This record gives sequence, structure tokens and C-alpha cells, in this order.
Amino acid sequence: MESIAKYFESQSKLYSGRTNDIQINIGGVQLWDNVIFRHFERYPLYGNKKLKLYKLLSIRELKRNSKHLIQVGKYRKWKSYYKLRIIEIWES
Repeated sequence: MESIAKYFESQSKLYSGRTNDIQINIGGVQLWDNVIFRHFERYPLYGNKKLKLYKLLSIRELKRNSKHLIQVGKYRKWKSYYKLRIIEIWES
């Protein structure tokens, strides 16, 4: 897992769970745009995994700006249209 974190050059955190488990958290818009999606352009996925990647790309396009959010008090919340659109994309 450490090798994966180093490969993606991320500030990822590794967590030890049960005896034989390790969890890695990789996140952030920059990481997805500059590392993960580029990786899969060079080393393409096939079948169902490729379809899921395309769905993630479509969802990413919806999130490119803050139009999907509304201010509610001091928090920002997803607009219901965008929530429904993401569900449609993922379930299609």
C-alpha cells in the first residue's frame, strides 16, 4: 500500500485496521485530475471497470465548479437536481 501511495505521489494516509488489513485514502480534485485519470489514460481499464471510470468522469464534470452547491447557513449543501443527476449517472 505504501508503494501505491508513493506511486501516486499523494499525501495519502495509510491506516492499519484488523491484523491483515490496510486502508489507503487517496483524495482531492488535483490528485484525481492530474494523477489517477492520467494513469488510466496510459493504462486503460476494460469492461465494467472502464464503465465505472467513465461514470466517475461524468460526475467529476458536474462538480467542476460550485454550481452544484447552495449555501445553507455556514455550510454548503448539494442542490437536489445534482444529487439526482449523479444517481442517474451511477445507476445507468
